[in-house]
Amino acid sequence: MALSDFLSSFTTDVARPNKFDATIIVPALLQDFNPILRNLTLRCEATELPGRTFGTVDQKFGSNPTTKFPIHSSYNDLTMTFIVSGDMSERTFFDVWMEYINPTRTFDFDYKQNYASTITVKQYDLQDVIVYAVNLFNAYPIAVNQMDLDWSNDGFHKLTVVFAYDYWQNAGLENLGTVLPTINQASLPFSSYTDIGSADDYFTQASNFNSLSTVPETYDQSLVDAAVAQQQIDAAATYDEEQARTEQIISDLSSTSDE
Repeated sequence: MALSDFLSSFTTDVARPNKFDATIIVPALLQDFNPILRNLTLRCEATELPGRTFGTVDQKFGSNPTTKFPIHSSYNDLTMTFIVSGDMSERTFFDVWMEYINPTRTFDFDYKQNYASTITVKQYDLQDVIVYAVNLFNAYPIAVNQMDLDWSNDGFHKLTVVFAYDYWQNAGLENLGTVLPTINQASLPFSSYTDIGSADDYFTQASNFNSLSTVPETYDQSLVDAAVAQQQIDAAATYDEEQARTEQIISDLSSTSDE
């Protein structure tokens, strides 16, 4: 491959890891903290675009090579690092969120629908246009890391928070025509890049989303059940075909050896 061919592949600029922001939609229980949400977005200095992994099982049919079949999706926890204000408001916000999840007066965990929320991570190009965005659903903090104190350190505090969530989805899948039928788009805070708009639009829509009295369902369970049933039917048919093929091969080999 010639160098010119390589250079010609860059018809646009490359994606830069420092062109991003991340926004947390607070649960209804934390509505009093809405004023600091903009600070959280502006001061999130590090996070990641999450990955997705399929768990698989090995299946072998007759003498055929072993084949892997996906059986579930798994998602890694999301880590976010924030620059902390002089009044420690960012730390206080996450302390309160953790307290709502598991109050220290009883240590009884609340219902997940009461404390889980949505996080959106957006990637921008050099013209500050959103080119990629993901929504992480039913997210909540599972670790608020320690903040070290040191007389010899004249820097500033950073707070690292780890979030768990159920799953994430590319916010632009609708534009690509690949949204699964089991997703109820009406329940998503943003279903495409163009829906996100400016930061002011984002916070307005986030506020409206939080005004709902209950967390909306994101799946139609009947469609999920139907999809699972169809997968089972397809898997059974595939097994029957492979089994018949294996038996035919064994029969052919037996006939050849008899001759």
